[in-house]
Amino acid sequence: MATAESRLPSLDGLRAVAVGAVLLYHAGFGWFGGGYIGVDVFFVLSGFLITRLIVRDLDGGRFSVRSFYARRIARLFPALLVTIAATLVAGVIILSPDELMRLGRSAIAAGLSGANILFYFEAGYFEPVAASKPLLHTWSLGVEEQFYLVWPFLLMALFALRRPRFLLAGLAVVAFVSLVASAVLVGAHPEAVFFLTPFRAFEFAAGGLVALATTVRPGAGRDAAAFAGVGLVIVLGVLLGYADVTGAGRFALDAVLPTLATVAFLWGAEGTIARRVFSVTPLVWIGRRSYSIYLVHWPLAVFWRLVGDTSAAWWPFAQIAASIVLGTVLYELVERRFRVTGPSPQPRRLRWALGVAVALVFVVTEAGTVLWATNGLPGRVEATMFATAADDVTARAARMAAVHDRICTLPPDDTTIANYDPAVCANPPAGQRAYLVIGDSWAGDTYLVLQRAFPDIYFGLMSVPGCRLRLPAAFEPGVGERCRDDYAFAFDNLVRPDLFEGVVMSAAWDPPYSQVQDMIDLVEGRGMRAIVMSQHLSFERRVPDIVTTSRSFADAESLAQSLVQHFRRTQDAELLRVLRDPSVYFDFASLQCREICDIVDRDGNLLFMDHIHLTLPGVDLVVQRLLETHSDLFDRMPAAG
Repeated sequence: MATAESRLPSLDGLRAVAVGAVLLYHAGFGWFGGGYIGVDVFFVLSGFLITRLIVRDLDGGRFSVRSFYARRIARLFPALLVTIAATLVAGVIILSPDELMRLGRSAIAAGLSGANILFYFEAGYFEPVAASKPLLHTWSLGVEEQFYLVWPFLLMALFALRRPRFLLAGLAVVAFVSLVASAVLVGAHPEAVFFLTPFRAFEFAAGGLVALATTVRPGAGRDAAAFAGVGLVIVLGVLLGYADVTGAGRFALDAVLPTLATVAFLWGAEGTIARRVFSVTPLVWIGRRSYSIYLVHWPLAVFWRLVGDTSAAWWPFAQIAASIVLGTVLYELVERRFRVTGPSPQPRRLRWALGVAVALVFVVTEAGTVLWATNGLPGRVEATMFATAADDVTARAARMAAVHDRICTLPPDDTTIANYDPAVCANPPAGQRAYLVIGDSWAGDTYLVLQRAFPDIYFGLMSVPGCRLRLPAAFEPGVGERCRDDYAFAFDNLVRPDLFEGVVMSAAWDPPYSQVQDMIDLVEGRGMRAIVMSQHLSFERRVPDIVTTSRSFADAESLAQSLVQHFRRTQDAELLRVLRDPSVYFDFASLQCREICDIVDRDGNLLFMDHIHLTLPGVDLVVQRLLETHSDLFDRMPAAG
């Protein structure tokens, strides 16, 4: 069995490929938009190695639970906790009070192996605000550490049956149940499937099955499997950035295929050619440092993005190089010095490594608690800037009231379509021109601007934050059911020519952009005008946080320009190419950016309450610019059909 073999050098080559994929993805190389699957590769590899190690020791009668956990803690925690500590120090210097408070909370969770659970309850991994969370990547370590809590006891129970087929069958059942649960729930609960350990168990179990069910030997078939596995990982890394699927289809691409690719590699890793290729010195060198490189790469990327300009063409390469250099320093000074090797390590060394790790856990969790309890040490911030940014709570409340929160705007919690009140939100007076504004949370901003700019026109509102606007039939079965139901109500009951002259569609637009044309066709087919708003201005960081980490409004404005999410303009350009009649499109973002993309008005009022949504002063500024340049907007838009 594979469990009888010693270290497999070719696996360091696989580690190098996996961490390289993650580095390329987080460095912003658009052509490798699926590099996050490198984490899936690590999960399968961990399942393979840990199962192999435990079963080998069980078979030899020398497995010790205490020794296993001491090794795992010594292997993972010193480097992790040093990274967390360094991140906290940098956070005190760079982050706003709100960001530092959240960092303190995530440091506690990461130090206690629960980062994935914390981030599950916060914004998703792929949401823009994730780019300001320096410890977000520790979610994967939380999953792995929770796997270590369960796996030894499962293997011991199955091994006690003294039937190899029971061991295989047990892991197969774990893999099957986890896989089916993930595929079924990914549409309705994608964050849970992404972050929580039970939905990742099939990846670890797949690696364990390879460890148990295959021998390690050379052969042409093995070579082909290894190269096919790595090739599929690379192809997926490129393909996933352009793949337009959601729900179970996306899950298959994101998790199932990377798992199968890794299984193929593990089965063929010791093929004659594969072993030579993936054991070459550069790959092995990177692979052995991959854990430390992974630890440092994301805090480095986040902090540089928050304080510097990442628009230069050389920056992604510099980010990768710096990650490798800092990761190597962490590996040499911390990880390698604490790692416990050999089948029978000295008890004294084991206790020493364990003691240091426990002490570091105490230090980082206490430091995180202080930052959390003090609301991020607000005394560090220049008083005027802090006072300006502190108004974001008031600004949020004012905006929510203006868009009729939970009546015309249905936030993604327990609010259902039953809360929507057409008498308040879609009830135009007889004889008055009327338009319905429909879409995600951006529809609320659009509604406020149009309502104030054109008081002679009645504007109805149907805003469903977090739900991409599309026709109900465009939602995959089991995916986004709440969004589908809300938009079904709107298109069935509100998009009516007896109520409204036209429909203004405002949302974050995702491909395929033909879906937008389908909505235009439906609206115009009912004899109504259709207006498509561009995506609005957005930043990689909350604007209140930009302000509180700046010494002046001029510095804040300058920093904000480097944090504008320019990819949305590219998406709008692609949308325009799809529209049969581009004249239905209105460039909302051009009103927000003139010489610069303003974040504060002349009176020092914040224009954004977060990274994406306008405050009421922000609405007023856009209204002013709209009336200066497009006061005839609803007169010059094309007629229906």
